[in-house]
Amino acid sequence: MTDYTIRRFNPYTEDELLSALKEYATQKKVDYVPAEAFCSWLGISETTIASHFGKWSLFCKAARLNPRYTRTHDKDTLLRNLDMVWEKLGR
Repeated sequence: MTDYTIRRFNPYTEDELLSALKEYATQKKVDYVPAEAFCSWLGISETTIASHFGKWSLFCKAARLNPRYTRTHDKDTLLRNLDMVWEKLGR
């Protein structure tokens, strides 16, 4: 009987992906690498990264690269800031 299951081909190990990311960052002289740019440079999809690391930010963290955005503010702080901006604008 013919086997019709789909097999995914993923030739990269986590260490290979991490070293490729570090190489890319070194070549481009950047602290943060956009997912789209790296994946097109290496010729992979973002799903490959997600299957190994879960999220792009975790991949960057594992490679010891800076995250693009830091989300250190809680919801209440953001809402207070929004209120202050609205008051200054006279809304």
